[in-house]
Amino acid sequence: MASEEPVRALRDIFGDPKPPEITRKITACVACRKQKIKCQMGGSKPPCVRCKRRGLSCVVNQSLQMLLESDVRWRDLAERKFKSLQQAVRQLADKSLSVEDARALKMSLQDDESRDTDVLNNTPGSEKLPQSGHITSKPSNITVNQATGDCEVVMDLASGASSIPGFHISPTPGNQTADVNGDLISNGTITAANAERYFKTYQNRLDHFPYRILGNHSNATLDTIRKATPLLTAAVCTVGALHLASAEFEACYKEFISLSATRSFSKSCTVDDVRALCIGAFWLSGHSWTLVASAVRIATELHLHRSIFKALQGDRVHYYRTRLYLLVYACDHHFSVAFGRPPMTRECETIRNVRKFLDCPHATPDDARLVSQVLRWSLCSQIYDSFGAEVEKPLTSSQIKELQKYSIALDSLRLEWADSFSPNVHIGDYPRKGVTLQYHFAKLYLCSHAFRCTELAGGFIEPLTDLDEVANMAIASALAILKAVVHDTEIQSFLDGLPIYFDTMIAFAVVFLIKVFSNNYFVSVRPDKTEVYKLLEFLLTTLKRVISTMHPQHLLVKICRGIETLLQRSNSGNALGLPHSGSPVAGNSGNGYTENPDWDTSHDLELFSMSEYDFLNQDIVADFPFTIDTDPAL
Repeated sequence: MASEEPVRALRDIFGDPKPPEITRKITACVACRKQKIKCQMGGSKPPCVRCKRRGLSCVVNQSLQMLLESDVRWRDLAERKFKSLQQAVRQLADKSLSVEDARALKMSLQDDESRDTDVLNNTPGSEKLPQSGHITSKPSNITVNQATGDCEVVMDLASGASSIPGFHISPTPGNQTADVNGDLISNGTITAANAERYFKTYQNRLDHFPYRILGNHSNATLDTIRKATPLLTAAVCTVGALHLASAEFEACYKEFISLSATRSFSKSCTVDDVRALCIGAFWLSGHSWTLVASAVRIATELHLHRSIFKALQGDRVHYYRTRLYLLVYACDHHFSVAFGRPPMTRECETIRNVRKFLDCPHATPDDARLVSQVLRWSLCSQIYDSFGAEVEKPLTSSQIKELQKYSIALDSLRLEWADSFSPNVHIGDYPRKGVTLQYHFAKLYLCSHAFRCTELAGGFIEPLTDLDEVANMAIASALAILKAVVHDTEIQSFLDGLPIYFDTMIAFAVVFLIKVFSNNYFVSVRPDKTEVYKLLEFLLTTLKRVISTMHPQHLLVKICRGIETLLQRSNSGNALGLPHSGSPVAGNSGNGYTENPDWDTSHDLELFSMSEYDFLNQDIVADFPFTIDTDPAL
């Protein structure tokens, strides 16, 4: 073995060809030896229990002979690498080095280095040594078989008495550099030029709607993103391709889903993988619930929810980690509404003290927007816990009072944050208008509970003044959502860019209004039916114009198609008295709309609470006929 020759030469110099026999192996670290106390070394490797608990550098000295031999091996390996490099450069200059020769040379060097490492680790009394000649090890309490996924459970004596569970099953993965040869550019899915276009579209516009998911990559180049993780590259390119209506969207989407599935079973996920999963969940409706579930799990494994404490002390890395956890929380709650399911993230200390996040030295105006949304979603979590489980029973008097308290809390949040945001260079006045829109979304989500089992024709509960007030607030919020879309051209420009949560809320507002006005509910104060119908017609016209340049797989395209089909079917059945979209009817006043459409309940539209409204995973009963394909290529 080549690496043994210099070692034998060194031993010959000292007149002893045999390996050194260490009669007394050093097992205590320097710190414990100085204090003359017992050194408890977990797994026979540093750090010891005392050093780990106190945050000390745990160093175990080695014998002089072993240090010298390690140094000789290292120098010999470096010399051989240098000679190989010279040879390769010389052959390149002569243009005689083929690709096969270069690979063979690389494999030879790797084999030499591997043999040297094995020899060094198997030498009696030795550990794997760095160049400094002593051991400084990071804590490691587990052995993981990467091939099979088997783990060794190690009892952790270094943990405090209050640390639960007191043992470790798997290590927390660290940051790793991605192999750019495995992304969708290098494998030929898309060209580098198109990838750059998709990336710029995402980075310069889309990423600013949900408060910059890219985080510390917000000003990065595509090359930097590629080095982070192939999954992040696929995510930004897929979402960018969708919003550029590119024909390459389907190919990007398949690659992204494939990489997401692979990372779901990986033991080495990073924060950038979490970013990628959030990006996919926010904009790609086909697998959004699966993606956000993976994001929540990985974020928890990476302990992102614990980073708030160091972030408040000024640690920039932990600031971005905390920020990412808040985005995961918001994303999770977006789809707990869209799928009618309870959120997976809980109200941990980071969420309860989210206002403190704005005290971080690195906080930005986007962080204020993010915090305001987290506060709103935290309140919506309480609403779900209070009213979301049982939707077939009417509200009791005590529940109505509780609902009114939540309504006041939402009003207070709106007043607190409505004037806190200024226009953004990338997305205009969305920060301010977005707060108002999301307020109405949350208000509709809350107040729609007033319609649970309250049909007068069915002999249900008597109308209550308080409940009547809540029901009218729900109607007002639904109308406000649709009016904002119809009358505000800037909001219309946002629609081809906003996360799909906004599309689902527009859909619910439409279905909600049609169902309220097609059934004999108790509500005593209602807007004019003709005006509501006009609003729906204007909405459909507006959405048709907006989606004219969108990719066919965009969720809003499917929603627009569903609204049009619903209105046409209602008219064909002569149930709601609604004319075909854009078609004037007999008896109108010359403006193309009916004066008094018949919205009485001859059509069976049973209202159900938004808490069980699954927008993205099923056909919306038979009353709102749009479906979401799980694979856009189909």
